[in-house]
Amino acid sequence: MTAHTPPSPPFRDPSLPFAKRIDDLLSRLTLEEKTAFLHQFAPSVERLGIAAFRTGQEALHGVAWMGPATVFPQAVGLGATWNPELVRRVGDAVSKEIRAMRARDDRVGLNVWAPTVNLLRHPCGAATRRATPRTRSSPRRSPPPTRTACAATTPPTGAPRPC
Repeated sequence: MTAHTPPSPPFRDPSLPFAKRIDDLLSRLTLEEKTAFLHQFAPSVERLGIAAFRTGQEALHGVAWMGPATVFPQAVGLGATWNPELVRRVGDAVSKEIRAMRARDDRVGLNVWAPTVNLLRHPCGAATRRATPRTRSSPRRSPPPTRTACAATTPPTGAPRPC
């Protein structure tokens, strides 16, 4: 007699459309579990086989809060330089440092918010505008490519607007 393996739930089936998988997962989670996922440090849901995870980590002026690392000026200080290349270099340095930390400890996430942009201080100005990321991939394949986000200002309509 052989043991019957229960079928895998739809949210674990990579051949299904993403939206169907999400709908299935959300239907299986309790309100308390969904609420817990709103935190940066999400707990495990053992009954569904979901391990604890971290959604991201702030690196406003580097990742020194995680251990020895370079500390960069706050976003307002970087912004005051009016030097986009410097901000890109800071983002690249943070990317390298977080990957080195990840190599030592696989609990360190690679979803890092750095450097951040304070649009309230942007010369074009209103708080109703949002940042639209534009990514740049490194041409290297080993280690994995990094992504550097650059902000562009847009009005609430989403149409780009030059300063």
